Amino acid sequence: SAAVVKSVSGNEVLIKGKVNNPRGKDRIEKLTVKEPDKDAYERQVALDGENRFELTLGPPKPGTYSVSLEAQRKYWLAGTRNFTLAAPNLEIPADSSDSANQSPSVQASDVDFQRLFLLPSLTAVFAAILLILAFHPPARADAEQMERAALAK
Repeated sequence: SAAVVKSVSGNEVLIKGKVNNPRGKDRIEKLTVKEPDKDAYERQVALDGENRFELTLGPPKPGTYSVSLEAQRKYWLAGTRNFTLAAPNLEIPADSSDSANQSPSVQASDVDFQRLFLLPSLTAVFAAILLILAFHPPARADAEQMERAALAK
């Protein structure tokens, strides 16, 4: 997430997040940051024990901030793949003041659809197996013979 937060020295742009699958064992991740009136640059951030990071960019300037993280996703059958997770642009209006009650903030997240659909898929498979094993309709020929015998009486 990226937000303008109040600190002891005034408002600051703070980038923070959590990485579920760190890319390296050295616990350092790479962010690409674009600030107003600057070219995009890469910045390394260290992860703490819970895989969280924080980066302060200084006082907010009017304009657009953009942040992306080089991340990785683990797949069961396809292995591990790298991708770029980009947060929505953080827009700082030109008329923003230090006394503003509502500080701008943006947040990005990545959904693991493979695990998201695991429970419904397993439930459907279990229901299908249960139907195959437990549902035995009467044989049609036996039902017809019983019906004829009942009518004959």
